[in-house]
Amino acid sequence: MRDVLARLPIKHKLTLTFLFICMIVVVVGGVFVSQFARTSLEDQIAFRVEAEAEARSMAIGAARDLIGRRAEDFASDGFIRNRLEQIGVDAAPHFREELARHLRTNKLPLVQSAVSASVLDMSGQVVAATAGGPWPAEIPVGESETWTATFFGKFSDRNQLNDFPSFLVCAPIRDLVRSRILGLMVLRIHVGRFLAGVPGIAKRTELVNNHELVIGDPFGNELHLPTWLIREGAENADLVEEAAGFRVVTQAAELDPRGFVFEFDAGEIGGKGWKVRVDVDATAAMAPVRSLENRYFGAALVILAVGFFSILATVRLVVLPLRHLRAAAEKIANGDHSVRVDIEADDEIGVVGTAFNAMAAAVETRTFELERRRDELASVVASMHDGLCLLSPEGEVLLANAAAQPLKKLLAESSPRHGMALCKELHCSDCLRSTSNGASACEVEIDGRVFEVQASDLRAGGVIGGRLLVSRDITERLEMAERQAFHERMSMAGELAAVVAHEINNPLASISMYAQMMSDELPPESAFHEHVDVIERNTAACSRAIRDLLENVRGGASEVVEVDFRDIAQDAARFLAPLAKVSGVTLRPELDDSVEALVVGDETKLRQALMNLAMNGIQATSPGGSVAIKVSVKGEQVIVRIVDEGSGIPDADRERIFEPFFTTKAAGEGTGLGLPTARRTVESHGGQFALEDSSAKGTTFRFSLPLSAATAADLAGSEDKEGTA
Repeated sequence: MRDVLARLPIKHKLTLTFLFICMIVVVVGGVFVSQFARTSLEDQIAFRVEAEAEARSMAIGAARDLIGRRAEDFASDGFIRNRLEQIGVDAAPHFREELARHLRTNKLPLVQSAVSASVLDMSGQVVAATAGGPWPAEIPVGESETWTATFFGKFSDRNQLNDFPSFLVCAPIRDLVRSRILGLMVLRIHVGRFLAGVPGIAKRTELVNNHELVIGDPFGNELHLPTWLIREGAENADLVEEAAGFRVVTQAAELDPRGFVFEFDAGEIGGKGWKVRVDVDATAAMAPVRSLENRYFGAALVILAVGFFSILATVRLVVLPLRHLRAAAEKIANGDHSVRVDIEADDEIGVVGTAFNAMAAAVETRTFELERRRDELASVVASMHDGLCLLSPEGEVLLANAAAQPLKKLLAESSPRHGMALCKELHCSDCLRSTSNGASACEVEIDGRVFEVQASDLRAGGVIGGRLLVSRDITERLEMAERQAFHERMSMAGELAAVVAHEINNPLASISMYAQMMSDELPPESAFHEHVDVIERNTAACSRAIRDLLENVRGGASEVVEVDFRDIAQDAARFLAPLAKVSGVTLRPELDDSVEALVVGDETKLRQALMNLAMNGIQATSPGGSVAIKVSVKGEQVIVRIVDEGSGIPDADRERIFEPFFTTKAAGEGTGLGLPTARRTVESHGGQFALEDSSAKGTTFRFSLPLSAATAADLAGSEDKEGTA
């Protein structure tokens, strides 16, 4: 059978078992004793309450009937009857005054509990009354046919007319032969005086402090008697007059919820609609039972405490050594393999402790050796320049060094998929993960870098236990190979250009010579002189283009001379005109002719730098656009701007455009050396080079060169003369 308390420690199991047995004994015994005592006490209380209710009901009924008979006597008074008849015929005010005085002097003093007496006619109107007469709402007006017998009104709480609870006693006033009802005699009864005069109302019983006497009228209202009346009766005249503690609940259903009470209803009193009920507070009445229960459970708690501490001492001998073993095991699990337990016992727990210490020593030795080998392997892996990534059979990354971060990023791009044999059907990450490909090698591009990845399966016992990936960054190697191939192509193109130029120069020289001979032999007035001039100009243009091409290919020796940069701009525009025409781009030089732009430097290098910038502008501009080479003089500086109408340089590339070999062109179209070379050339001539502007509408490169000393001096002298003039 499975242990339902398998997750609890032994000390808790033993303690809870003992407490469970004790709780069963205590609870069963306590319930038996409590129920037996409670039942007996309830029976006694019910018997007492029943007797109390019947006795009070009889006494209150007798007192009420006595007042009713007194009201009937008042209603049969001849003087009252005669005056009521006379008032009905002659509404003389003195008749009402005589009747009110008669009630006040001769009738009201006869009933000690009455506080007012009133006479009503058949319409319910008050004919004569003492102070504190009835409220109109208290008399059933319009129902005079029901005034055939004496009746009692509902209990009324304190109001504006009377500062005490009260009720009305109503008796019909008949004529002399008792054949006709003339009106109604109404007495208002002071509740406090009435109940204080009830015989036996103050009889002392053992329930006097725990019960409440309630009288209900025929209208559903209840009159709750205060405890002082039951305890003292009429002995305290002040409390009787104030009716202190009396309260009238207008509807019994509106009573606030009370606590648990014993109730006994004595039934109707004398058939007049009054009811008497005795309510006993169960909380106070059952106090002896609760006291017995408290003593019982107090003794039970003492027994439980003694038993608990006794078993705790026994459990401690077993649980404490086991706790030491558990704490030591937790320390070993957390990496502290030097921990040992100290249990001085020869029993089974001592044997377990000795075996635990031996196991801990073996674990410490093995762990030290494994950690040493792990550190060696981690050091080797971390120091590798190649990326190493170990995958689980499910394709999850288990181990990766710092150099394998790009490879990890690639693996994270797609979830693992297996069972596909063809690499072209897989994402790169899936291909590398797939164990169906076996050993493989491929080149992948990650974030603009090219990596060579070697993949192989890890097998243990003939079962594939994962995948090993080794990556190497070959971006620089590929770029170096590409640059070398480009330079080789350029060198070959230069040699070929030199050969072609040599072959073309010979026919051009022959054409030029024969054109000159033809010009010499033609008569001066011949119209063919114009055709010969065209041949000579085009031959000279071809020769100049071939010379420029050879100079750009060979480079030539450096020679520092004074040169007008406007001429350099004209030469560059003329040389690049065919390239601009093929690209559908307009190349125009914009030169300031107001002053010479003389600079001192290597004309060939300056021309090459300007051509590199202009060529970049032509390649960046879409067909239909234009590239401008602007040359101006400002102060002692020659300002050169190359403005294109391309799409601009991305923000991310602006910091790298001057890095050697960085290019945004397609492979084979650029080397990434044009801008760095141009910048270096300008700065070597004492100038400044910068990217002035770049947006979606175009890019502007700007550089400045110092004017030659003679030109600068001439400009300064001219400015002085203008200032003097």
